[in-house]
Amino acid sequence: SLTRIEVARGKELYAQEFSRGVPLGPLQHLGPTPNRRGTSVTFVPDTEIFGDEAKFRPARLFKLVRSKAYLFAGVEIRWKCAEALTSEDVPAEAVFQFPGGLADHLREQIGGRECVTTQFFSGSQDFPGEEQGRVEWAVAWPLWSDGSYSYYCNTIPTPDGGTHEAGLRAALSKGIRAFADLIGQKKAKDIAPEDIITGSEVMLSVFIRDPQFQSQTKDRLTSPEAARMVENAVRDHFDHFLTDNMERGKALLSAVMAFKWWPQGPAPGLLNALLWGFLWAPAGFALSALDAGGVALGRAPLHALLIGFAGRMLVAMVTCVTQGHLCR
Repeated sequence: SLTRIEVARGKELYAQEFSRGVPLGPLQHLGPTPNRRGTSVTFVPDTEIFGDEAKFRPARLFKLVRSKAYLFAGVEIRWKCAEALTSEDVPAEAVFQFPGGLADHLREQIGGRECVTTQFFSGSQDFPGEEQGRVEWAVAWPLWSDGSYSYYCNTIPTPDGGTHEAGLRAALSKGIRAFADLIGQKKAKDIAPEDIITGSEVMLSVFIRDPQFQSQTKDRLTSPEAARMVENAVRDHFDHFLTDNMERGKALLSAVMAFKWWPQGPAPGLLNALLWGFLWAPAGFALSALDAGGVALGRAPLHALLIGFAGRMLVAMVTCVTQGHLCR
């Protein structure tokens, strides 16, 4: 096991080595280094602890290093990897820099896909007063998307979301309902956070003091104050995003309402009954054409229409009313 730390500071280079957390010697002053800055960490896993086959996963490290670049807007990170470990997803060398932070990364992720609003909802805000920290976000609403969600706290990925996610959801849902009230759209009062979040592509990053997580894996943020701080920081920006361009706000509201009222999941039995009813109509017309062409069918075409099409439609409408589907 070996961990070596090199720090270039004040145009001087220092180094120290450790094994299992214990220093192997004093801090070393290696002399002047006028063209170098920053910290270098070299780590060799202990085979007794991690096993003889312990290996780093280049793809996972590549993704993690890249995420640090867009979580710190403007920072440049240079990636180098041994040729033997490269793959289609892991290059030998790369440079990461996102001057716009999360917004730049989301724009790259969206690519040429069409979105409900041409401009993403993105921004950042420092928390006021003694609540040291900040929040940064970028949200897009692509058409026909399953959605993707990336949440971070102090650059730590929290794939299960948590209280910072809850604050963003609250800000977006309350903001879209307030905009609906502003333009007199009363049907939007029942919009829930899921209606505006589902199908969107979200990136959210918070920096807070002493964060609390659900487990050692830190998959979910549980700090209760994070929800309030994020909601208060994002809400005002979202209100301006909607009202600064009324057409943009109306387009997003229309898309959210369409998603809310569109049937979700597999087709229900009621919808299947309606579809089968429509299938009877061409059968009836085909029989009518045969009858007109000289084939004596009597009342068969009429029976096909009435019993098949009209009968199924009647059953579907009765089911619609009795089951409270409101004919949606």
